[in-house]
Amino acid sequence: MKPGQWIRVDGTPQISPTGPTIQSYGLKLMTGDIKENAWSIRGTLRDVDRANRTLKVGSYRIQLVDKPKFSAPVRTIADLKPGMLVKVEGTYQKGAGFLAGKVNDESDVVSRKPGIENRLRVQGKIERVDPAKRIVTMMGTAFVVTDHTQVTSVVVEPKTPTK
Repeated sequence: MKPGQWIRVDGTPQISPTGPTIQSYGLKLMTGDIKENAWSIRGTLRDVDRANRTLKVGSYRIQLVDKPKFSAPVRTIADLKPGMLVKVEGTYQKGAGFLAGKVNDESDVVSRKPGIENRLRVQGKIERVDPAKRIVTMMGTAFVVTDHTQVTSVVVEPKTPTK
């Protein structure tokens, strides 16, 4: 693993005096055709600020673009409620934060995967790696990799255009 490499991490948020930490149980190393807007966060929606067009998922503050895409049954920001399981997709820049162009309601997954509402899935580029502490930093968050973390690799293929 190295800075700039794409990864997807599944884990459980932990309380840490140094800031947000995620205990990782799954880490996927990603290579191939990955677009710059492939950053994503999936977790329980904690807050919706309709006036400022921001969401909070885990410890992440997410700014919505002017006209984001929503998945049914969610049609507008007014349909978003704290407690929903959502996946936001967009871009991330250090200092500017997460800018979401798409919001998917994945609340139906909770009934199929009990406990998922207490976990986060984050996809993006590695900022730092600390092998001694077994920490990978992405989007300002420390992801702790243990002997129990399942590490896999995936090659992302280019999407074929649909007609």
